[in-house]
Amino acid sequence: MKLNQKQLAWWRRTRRNGKLRFVLVRGVLGWGLLLAVFWSVVTHLLSHGANGFMSQDFYQRLLIALALFPVGGLSLFLWLWFQLERAYSEQQDEDALNAS
Repeated sequence: MKLNQKQLAWWRRTRRNGKLRFVLVRGVLGWGLLLAVFWSVVTHLLSHGANGFMSQDFYQRLLIALALFPVGGLSLFLWLWFQLERAYSEQQDEDALNAS
């Protein structure tokens, strides 16, 4: 993966905040929880229409999604952290070679 200058600047700012914040805020909260709620609502609307949001079926679906999607976000954003770190390191090495 090759990062352009805008992506490099973004990654420098992001990595200063640390891996834990990146994974928890962007992965677990930003991706996992939001997608869990969105998925639960959409699948409920597709199967039941706008009726029955107070039903046990909706809450079961939501609870399962709230347990699984954040785990997916954790895994995905940990993987993404390592991919971006590798690309950043390669870019830094390439820049150092070009500078000398």
